[in-house]
Amino acid sequence: MDKERKKILRPPCEEIATKMLPTLRALVADLLVVKYGMTQSEAAKVMGISKASVSYYRNSLRGDKSLVKQFPELMDYADRIARGLIEKQEKSVAVALCELCLLVKRKQPSTCVCESS
Repeated sequence: MDKERKKILRPPCEEIATKMLPTLRALVADLLVVKYGMTQSEAAKVMGISKASVSYYRNSLRGDKSLVKQFPELMDYADRIARGLIEKQEKSVAVALCELCLLVKRKQPSTCVCESS
């Protein structure tokens, strides 16, 4: 199957789900541990993932932190999400994720064909 056909058969926002979200999780894990002083176990608990996953994110085995160069706003979103997790503000976390998705779609309109409304 050629490259163009593969693009057609993928969900429109797959790039966001497969590249941005792991990177965002890695940044959030780092912030929770470094900036907010949590242990990896505590970070795992508030993130709803395993301690091993936090370790993978922190050691750059998951997520591509080099995406921050292309999307410097990722750091602000990661911090908003980290604070939302600490303060148990699920709605603010969801809003930040939706805003990030819209930002990526605006910056790279060819990666997503769905409407941003």
